[in-house]
Amino acid sequence: MSPPAPLVLALQRTVAAPARAVWAALTTPAMMQRWMLVPASVVPDAPLAPGSRIEWRDDDGKPYLVGTVTVCEPARRLTVELQDRSWPRLARAGEVTWSFELTERQGVTRLDYRLGDLAIDPEAQEWLAAYREADEPARVAAVTIKPSTGKGEDS
Repeated sequence: MSPPAPLVLALQRTVAAPARAVWAALTTPAMMQRWMLVPASVVPDAPLAPGSRIEWRDDDGKPYLVGTVTVCEPARRLTVELQDRSWPRLARAGEVTWSFELTERQGVTRLDYRLGDLAIDPEAQEWLAAYREADEPARVAAVTIKPSTGKGEDS
């Protein structure tokens, strides 16, 4: 039997901001809460760094999906390896990642986004459709361009 076809979502967006501003939106926990489709907690509660954990929790507060930052090159590249307790087996190193690559040119940043390979996940098609529709890179751009002032204008 051949392995399942890769299930990957790849998106590219242009952000009218320098890479350092996009990086802050990607790696600062308070800003991450504003663009993530499913908000998560960062452990420790500090900007992402190699080894940081991102935990998505169920209604009982137990992590069901855990990400570990494996690549963290400020204002350039962020890669998070994912493990989900619902998957039929543990993902191999590098098998399931959530990654962002930034390329700045004249104060404008291209944001390349990749989620997958989700072939390990029995609900992969549903998750890919949800993430495609949510368009996290566009949400990152919106947070980067119009950061919250904390005065309640964002809902």
